[in-house]
Amino acid sequence: MTKRGVFLFRSTTIIAALLLFIMSTLSCFAEKKDEINDYLKNLASKDIEQRENALEKLISMGDEVVPIMIGEIQRGDRLTKMDAAWALGIIGNRLAVLPLLDNLHDKDISVVRYSSHALGMVGGDEAVNGLIKIIKDEEMRRVWNYAVMALGDIGDKKADGELQKLLNNKSVFIRFSAKRALQKIRRRSTNNKQLR
Repeated sequence: MTKRGVFLFRSTTIIAALLLFIMSTLSCFAEKKDEINDYLKNLASKDIEQRENALEKLISMGDEVVPIMIGEIQRGDRLTKMDAAWALGIIGNRLAVLPLLDNLHDKDISVVRYSSHALGMVGGDEAVNGLIKIIKDEEMRRVWNYAVMALGDIGDKKADGELQKLLNNKSVFIRFSAKRALQKIRRRSTNNKQLR
């Protein structure tokens, strides 16, 4: 065989191997997409066990399903929004922060509660800044308690000043949550200093 013939044979073999790889990858992607869609259908089920199993499977996929779960918190039904927020909190990807903050404006208080809790799990500057903005906004008063609890879960000292102001709020729930959040922040700060 000539050098040109060997080159052509090797090139053809490499191209065939690449095509097989691409076809198998596309096939796996299509199977994965079908699998995810099945889990999403089960997430909308009335059967709690079916929902929990689907949620567990989606969470185990991690960052791969974050864009899909963000879509679910934006347009899903009430229970799906709650489950998707919970999943995003557990996965902990910071891409979820802005959509979770948007969910604090949802008319369903349970969706707000789950979204706030998820923000507390995800954390980060963007979440802290967004939650502080919420507790400064008088029109968002109905969700202050959840935002305050999330700030306590995050434990960032940046929230200290706004939380201090809430210690004088007329609502006993807001005062209690602000006090607990400040305690958590101080405890975290003390623990961080001890670790250094």
